[in-house]
Amino acid sequence: MASINVTYAEVTSAAGRLNTAQQNMMDQVSQLKAMIDNLVQSGFKTELASGKFAASYDQWNNGARNVLEGLGGMKSFLDQVVAKHQELDSSLGSSLG
Repeated sequence: MASINVTYAEVTSAAGRLNTAQQNMMDQVSQLKAMIDNLVQSGFKTELASGKFAASYDQWNNGARNVLEGLGGMKSFLDQVVAKHQELDSSLGSSLG
């Protein structure tokens, strides 16, 4: 038989850390995007290479944002773990009288 151990504080803390990490990394990705956009408009502007570089960076940027959205999904999952286990515990506790 499987055992279950859900420490609400630990799971909630992990969800919070995922959220903070996601926000911090999204800020950094946004700052990098602004830097690259500025770079290819002034400091690195060529007929072909800068455009190819910008397109490659945009592809990386989109991938990075998708990864970071995954962190948000994991945070939401952990939030649901706590909420659903608390609901179940409350329901079982109240059904016993």
